[in-house]
Amino acid sequence: MDWQGWFSLGLALAALLLMSSGRFAPHMVMMAALVVLSASGIISADQALAGFSNSGLITVAAMFVVAAGIHHSGGVDLLVNHLLRS
Repeated sequence: MDWQGWFSLGLALAALLLMSSGRFAPHMVMMAALVVLSASGIISADQALAGFSNSGLITVAAMFVVAAGIHHSGGVDLLVNHLLRS
């Protein structure tokens, strides 16, 4: 295995340890690992950003926006109060 493989394996282990410690948010740890892999030249910029063009990811992100809007507008409270009243 070349140095890139060992570096990636070590980075994955470090990311796993950081996420399991609970001191850092998982999304920040994974974004940092992506930046390190991209900055070291192990993956190209196209490969690093390829996952963000996935339609499933965009759909999930849009659903988070819709859910936050419904929550902040009070729509969830109206629905829950209506359902629990009966």
